[in-house]
Amino acid sequence: MKSNYVSAPILTKANLINHTVGGYDTSSFVYKNYKTQFGATLAAILGVQPYVVYIIDEYRLIKRIPTSNGYIVPLDSPNCGFSPTSTTNAVGYSISVVGENYELTTDIINVKYNMSGQSINSWSPRQLGQVEWTYGSIE
Repeated sequence: MKSNYVSAPILTKANLINHTVGGYDTSSFVYKNYKTQFGATLAAILGVQPYVVYIIDEYRLIKRIPTSNGYIVPLDSPNCGFSPTSTTNAVGYSISVVGENYELTTDIINVKYNMSGQSINSWSPRQLGQVEWTYGSIE
C-alpha cells in the first residue's frame, strides 16, 4: 500500500551567524618529547619522512565560548588544528559543554627533530599562533 503522506520541512526563524576567532585560552601537552614514527599518510601531511623516528610535542588547545553567547554550531574550520576525535587526521575541532562554556578543542603537532639530532621544527597543520576557530551561533 502506497502512502501519500509527505512530511513537512522543518522551518526555523533562527539566523546562523558565522564567527571566526583566533588564539586559544589554554594549552597543554598531549605528548612532550615523545618518540614516534608516522605512517605514509600522516608523514605527507606533516612534511616529514614516513617510518623515521622523530621527537615531537603535541599540543591540545582549548578555546572557550560562553554559553550565554547563544547556541554554538560547529562549522568547517580550515585554519584550526587536527580534530582530536578524527581518525582521518582531519583539520577541525571537537566541541563540548563544560560548566558555562563551550570548549572547542584541537591538536597541533611540532616535529622537533629526528633521532640523529637534526632539527626539523615542522608545525602542523599550523603554528600555535596561527590557529583560528570558525563556528556558528544561532540567535
